[in-house]
Amino acid sequence: MEHLRMFIPLPIDVWSGYWLSNKVLEELMPKLRRLRVLSLSGYEIREVPSSVGDLKHLSLLGCL
Repeated sequence: MEHLRMFIPLPIDVWSGYWLSNKVLEELMPKLRRLRVLSLSGYEIREVPSSVGDLKHLSLLGCL
């Protein structure tokens, strides 16, 4: 998992909308040190964890 370079979560149920727990982001981001692409488009996320700022290789952050 630590070598993952792209994180694009997909919806489990298209009819209920896109949902991703903040806990997932808070616990997952510190482990993804080589992440280059993080797409959270379509998810109702109001705030990204501060650990996103520690991702040195991140070149694309999609949050629309």
